[in-house]
Amino acid sequence: MKARIILGGIGIFILFLILGAVFRMMWFYFVQKEILEYTYIERPLREAKGGGKTPEETWIGYLNALEKGDIEEAVQYIWPENRENVKKYLLLLKENGKLPLFVSTYNKNIKKVEHPTRMLENDEVMYSYISTAYKELDYFNASEKDKEFLDEWWADKKSNIATYTQEVIFKYNPYTKRWLIK
Repeated sequence: MKARIILGGIGIFILFLILGAVFRMMWFYFVQKEILEYTYIERPLREAKGGGKTPEETWIGYLNALEKGDIEEAVQYIWPENRENVKKYLLLLKENGKLPLFVSTYNKNIKKVEHPTRMLENDEVMYSYISTAYKELDYFNASEKDKEFLDEWWADKKSNIATYTQEVIFKYNPYTKRWLIK
């Protein structure tokens, strides 16, 4: 009888240890998930500067900053997780004297795409504009694989300048109530 009580007590103790460990793992997962989401998603969005009240205002602000050569201001119009890569590319263009040519590829007149060709999140919209492509700029910093594609694309063009429709996606930041370029 004593042995059964002792074994029962040990069994209950082990059960509580297991349940406690499971509860602890679930609790730590929840807390870590909240901390990570706040640290890497919510906080950068709350602290994001820049953007416009409308996608059009965002676009004009971005292009005006680029025209001034102010890369720091220009990247404030970009979605936070993409800023570093965009900044590196813009600095590379500026260092090589290609930023004015890059800016000239953009058109300030944008139009909302009513039926986008790709899936967008609820807080995203797609706009399009007529872009100017320059062969020189396309080949700048292109990988060998990209150069093969570019060779095909430019093969039937009669000059080193072409126009085409370009799309840009804007995403709404719910914390700042501003639109940013994704």
